[in-house]
Amino acid sequence: MNDIDESLGHEANGLERYFSDFIQRLAGEQSCAELGTVVSQLGRARAEGHICLDLTTISGGMAADKMGNLLLATPVVGLPGEGVPLIIDGPYLYLQRYHQAETLVADFIKGRQGFECQGFTLPELSHALARFFPGPDQQCDWQQVAAMAALTRRFSVISGGPGTGKTTTVAKLLAIHQELHQGQDRVIRLAAPTGKAAARLQESIQQAKAHLPASDEVRGELPHETVTIHRLLGLSGGRPRYDRHHPLIADLVVIDEASMVDLPLMAQLMDALPAQCNLILLGDHYQLSSVQPGAVLGDICGRGQGFSEDFHGLARDLGVAIGDAPRRKNTLADCIITLRTSHRFDENSGIRRLSEAVNKGDSDGALAVLADADCPDVKMVDYDGNCESLVETALYPAFAQLGKVKNKERQLEALGSLGVLCALRQGPAGMEGINRLLVRLVAGHDSAAKPLYPGLPIMVASNSYGLELYNGDTGVIIEDDGRFYACFADYNGLRQVLARRLPPYSPAYAMTVHKSQGSEFDRVVVVLPARSSRVLGRELLYTALTRARQSVEVWGNKEIFRQAVATPVLRVSGLARRLWDASE
Repeated sequence: MNDIDESLGHEANGLERYFSDFIQRLAGEQSCAELGTVVSQLGRARAEGHICLDLTTISGGMAADKMGNLLLATPVVGLPGEGVPLIIDGPYLYLQRYHQAETLVADFIKGRQGFECQGFTLPELSHALARFFPGPDQQCDWQQVAAMAALTRRFSVISGGPGTGKTTTVAKLLAIHQELHQGQDRVIRLAAPTGKAAARLQESIQQAKAHLPASDEVRGELPHETVTIHRLLGLSGGRPRYDRHHPLIADLVVIDEASMVDLPLMAQLMDALPAQCNLILLGDHYQLSSVQPGAVLGDICGRGQGFSEDFHGLARDLGVAIGDAPRRKNTLADCIITLRTSHRFDENSGIRRLSEAVNKGDSDGALAVLADADCPDVKMVDYDGNCESLVETALYPAFAQLGKVKNKERQLEALGSLGVLCALRQGPAGMEGINRLLVRLVAGHDSAAKPLYPGLPIMVASNSYGLELYNGDTGVIIEDDGRFYACFADYNGLRQVLARRLPPYSPAYAMTVHKSQGSEFDRVVVVLPARSSRVLGRELLYTALTRARQSVEVWGNKEIFRQAVATPVLRVSGLARRLWDASE
C-alpha cells in the first residue's frame, strides 16, 4: 500500500469506528463482540464501493449461518422487510438503505423483462427493422437485434465498446418506435449521469437524425433535448421531485453511460418511471463502475450473451438473424445485447487490440501491442516515478495554446484534443500534482496568486442544482469585459456561468480516470503511479484506453501495468444473484 492508500485508509478507519460505535450503542446491552467487528467491515466495504458484506468471507472460521444468527440476535440486525438498520439476506449483510435500493432495482427488471408487443403488430415491426437495418440476409446485425429487443420489452440494455454504434442504434429504434406509434402522444426522454455525457448523447442523436430512412414528421418527433439524470428526476438536495407516488411523465426513457450510475441513483430512476414506461440503458459494462457504491450495469450484463428459445423464435418470425447465440433459460438474457463491431477502429488498430487484451486480462498480449511497431497509435513511455520533465515536454506545449484561442466553442473543442488521465488523485503522478505543475507552467505563477486566467480548464467538484452543474462537469475559463466566466458544453449548446457563482471546482488539465467517463479525446495520456495501488485495476485501464479516438500513450513501467491488467475489480452485491441465480 502506498502513501496515498494509507492516508485514505486512516480516514476510512475513523469513519468505520464511528459507524461501529453508533450501531453498538443502538444495540445496547444486546450487542455482541461480533457486531462491532462486522459493522466496521461493512463500513469499509461500503467506502470501497461494495453494496453489502459477504459473511462467508469474514467469519474467520465461524460458519456464515452461525455468524448470521449471532447478529440476528441483536435488535439492530433483521431479515428483509424488517425496519432495522442492518439486513441479512442470504449470505450478505446490508445497510437497510442499500438493501431497499437493490430490491427495488431487481424487482423493476424482473417485472419488465418479458416479451410485450405494445400497440403494433409483428409484421409492422419486421418491415421497419428491415428498412432501418438493411443488410445481407442471414447475416447477424447486432444493432438490429438490439433494436428488436428494446422494442419488444419494457427493459433492455445495449452494451458495447467505443465506436460500436450504441447511439446510432438508439436513434434508429426511436424512429421505429415513433413510426409504430404514429398519431399517439408518446413522450421520450433522454438522460445521462453528467452534463458532459448528456451533451454528447444529444449531439450524437442530432447527427444520426439526418441519415435515418424516416419521414420529416418522424424526425421532428424525435427528442431534441438530453438532460442529466438529476434534472430528469428533479433532484434537489438529494430528494427527487418524481417517485412512485409522483411518477415521471414518460413512455420511453434512454439512459446513456449507464455504467456510471450507482445503485441508489438507479433505484431512484426506476422508482420514478410509470408502469407503462420502457427503459433502455446504454453503456459499456466493461468500464469502471460508478464512484459511489454499486456496479449495476456489470451485475446485469455479467453473465454473457445468449437468448431464450422464445427469443430465437421471435427473431425467426421477424426475419432477424442472431447466428448461433447460446440458449439461455432466464429471459433477462433476451434484454441484454452487446454490440460487437467497432466502426471507429479496424482490426489492426492498436487502440482496439490493446483495449481488448486488457479487457481479457492478457498482460503479455497488451505489452506486445504496446511494443508493436505496426501499432503507431499506442505506445508505452517508461519513467522513474518523476514525470515532471515529461509533463513539461509532452503536455505543456499543447495546453499553452488553449488560452490563445479566442472562440469559446473552439476552446471547448480543444479540450477534447488531449486527455491526461491519472490513476490516482494525489502523489507525484496524481491528478492534483500534474495540475499544479501545468498551472504553474501555463500561467507562469502559482494558482494561489491568480487562480483564474483565460484558457484554464476546470472541473466542477460538487453539485449545484440551481446552476444545473454537477460533480465532474468540465468547462473552460474565459474573460469578457474584465469578468471571468466558465463555459460549459450543455444539452442546449454553449452555456456561460459567472465564475464567482461557480460551485467548488479544480483545474482540469489532468483528471482521474473515474472522472473521464463520458468523455472522449483525440489523444489520451494514461499516467500510472510508480508503485502499485489498490485502485489500479483492469477496468480502470480499459476505461482510460477507450477514451481515445486516435492515439494512446501509457506512462509507467511494465510491472505496474502488468499488475493492473491482472487485477479485476470485483464489487460485492446481491443484484446478480437476484436476477440470475434462480434459473441459470
